[in-house]
Amino acid sequence: LLMLRTVGHEKAVPYFEKAIALEPDYFPAHLNLGVAYMELENFAAAAQTLRRAGELDDRDYRVPWNRGLLATRSVGRKSAIPYFKRTLELKPDHVGAYLNLGVAHRVQEDYASAREALTRAGELDGQDYRVPWNLGLLAMRRENPAEAIPHFRRTLELNTDHADAYLNLGVAYLELEQYPKARKALENAVRLDGQDYRIPWNQGLLMLRTVGHESAVEYFERAIALEPDYFPAHLNLGVAYMELEEFETATQTLKRAGQLDNQDYRVPWNQGLLATKSAGREAAIPYFKRTVELKPDHAGAYLNLGVAYLEVENLPQARKALEQAARLDDRDHRVPWNQGLLMLKAAGRKEASPYFERTLELKPDYAPAAFNLGLEAYHRNDLDSANKWFGKTAASDPNHAEAYYMMGKAAGAQGADEEAVNHYQRAYQLDPNYAEAGFNLALKLSELGREEEASRINESLSRLERPHPGALNNIGAERMKAGDLDGAKAAFQEALLIDPLYHRASYNLALVLLKQDEYEASASIFQKITQTDPDHFAAWKNLAICHARRGNLEEAVEAMRRAHELKPADEQTALYVVRYLKKLDRAEEIEPIYKRAVEAGARNARMFKYLARKAVALGNDEQAVLYYERALELKPQAKIFFNLGLAHRRQERYEQAAAAYEEALGLDPDYAKAWLNLGYARLHLEQYDLAQNAVEKALAIDPEYDNALDALQELNQKRNALYADASNAD
Repeated sequence: LLMLRTVGHEKAVPYFEKAIALEPDYFPAHLNLGVAYMELENFAAAAQTLRRAGELDDRDYRVPWNRGLLATRSVGRKSAIPYFKRTLELKPDHVGAYLNLGVAHRVQEDYASAREALTRAGELDGQDYRVPWNLGLLAMRRENPAEAIPHFRRTLELNTDHADAYLNLGVAYLELEQYPKARKALENAVRLDGQDYRIPWNQGLLMLRTVGHESAVEYFERAIALEPDYFPAHLNLGVAYMELEEFETATQTLKRAGQLDNQDYRVPWNQGLLATKSAGREAAIPYFKRTVELKPDHAGAYLNLGVAYLEVENLPQARKALEQAARLDDRDHRVPWNQGLLMLKAAGRKEASPYFERTLELKPDYAPAAFNLGLEAYHRNDLDSANKWFGKTAASDPNHAEAYYMMGKAAGAQGADEEAVNHYQRAYQLDPNYAEAGFNLALKLSELGREEEASRINESLSRLERPHPGALNNIGAERMKAGDLDGAKAAFQEALLIDPLYHRASYNLALVLLKQDEYEASASIFQKITQTDPDHFAAWKNLAICHARRGNLEEAVEAMRRAHELKPADEQTALYVVRYLKKLDRAEEIEPIYKRAVEAGARNARMFKYLARKAVALGNDEQAVLYYERALELKPQAKIFFNLGLAHRRQERYEQAAAAYEEALGLDPDYAKAWLNLGYARLHLEQYDLAQNAVEKALAIDPEYDNALDALQELNQKRNALYADASNAD
């Protein structure tokens, strides 16, 4: 014991061994020898000696206490837990055992047990700074910085020079975004320990959040100076350099981070972002692929990988990557946005629309998504929806010239010419080089009779260094409107000499040729337009008309059917298809055309009547009723009400049948069949007087109406039978 107090453990060992040699069962010597071996890190001898001490006295708490300390140092805290628990069984007020038991449970992530043990340690000794210190660390491990702060502050009350407590207090404030307090705590940590690399590291993080990357650089560099192999400092320093666009330095710094830890996904992730900024998305692909190898659930890496593949036109890989991103994070608006762009390239606007809609669910003010939805609606001729989306685009981005331009086109298509002019003017004001807006403004002004204004705009557009075909096209449109077809043709042809791919001029030239009965030449141009733009509704429609006028009905059907597919709600297109099919004796193909039209929103009584008749032929009176009712909403006719009544009657819904017949008679009081069927309906309802009145009306209109005579006879028979039954009852 004297050696322990004056010289050290090593000098004490021979004396404890001599004591044991003299008295092999002397417990204190075994206990102190075990402690000495432990301090000398002779863990095997310490374990054996303390085990012997426990055999000599299994009630002395110091044995399991020191065995717990030994296990902590030699094996790990998990192995120490049983010893600390045994210590507390023997000495329930042992503060150190509770403290070390709490720390062991914290390391094992048994946070409830850790809290219980540390709280008890604090109850036994409220002045030991290690207790609140470890409670604070426990709260941080549980990601509860708010709970940790009071513990770290208590630690500093008990031990004002505890640099780690200041450091962790600063980290807790940093996570809670209480930046002034974080700054103060970290400055105190530096004052107490200027060699701890973790302090400037966290100061750098604080700078990132409060000032910017430039201010953070010096702190990360300081952390690296103190600990050259500190990976997080290299990583964040590389990110800071990247944000400062010092790409070469960022590249070298991130490369060093990867050398220090080639399994941390954040390195290739940031290398991918750096490559995107400095070299292009294609160069970033290997880094994003490495990121998802290391972290398969990294949604951002899959998103950026998908965008990179999209940019290099590798659409299958782009689709796969973006689907993975969506699976991992269904709240990031950028994922469906890029899926929409992918669908635009791979399939078309219709297929892209659900993704743009999802984008707006996640980010309602995202103007590009609203604009693309407007384009999709416009191309399918849903102009009200198009206006809604373009309006939303302009509300989110008031400088979006294209949105105003498209609102002008939609307004013009709806006949709202003044509104169209306003939108075109706004687009043209926002972007004076936006030629399309200028072209359409001039055209619309011309249509409104404001020729002088239109002429000024066309003149301005045509004075470009290379005469713009759009201006010539507008001039041609003006001539065509005035009936100068030859002059219009010349203007359109001149426009096409300048730009052979200017489809608006091509389309207008084809229209002129159609008007001049040059069907073959017109059809050739419309055909080329549809090959270049398969969604050009008007080109398909006019191509079909050319074919029909040349007697090529088969081709006319196919072209008009394509137009119908593009705008199924367009009634005229559907009616054209049906007209051609009838001429070809292909009536069996009519029903799907009408069905598609009405399902898309077409409101045409003829279509509903046809579909109703088909439903009746198939015995589906329930569906027939629905079609007749839709037809009547559009065009109330006695014959349709009559057929509606028949459908109800076949379903034995006599009240509804009677009501339908009465509506028919309201429109045509001399409709004998309606009177007769009304009589039958009243007869089934046992309304004999009303039934007789209706049948007599039918006979009054047509005295030779055999069916009415039969009905009257049937009615009299039923009445007689009824009276006979009543007499027998009496």
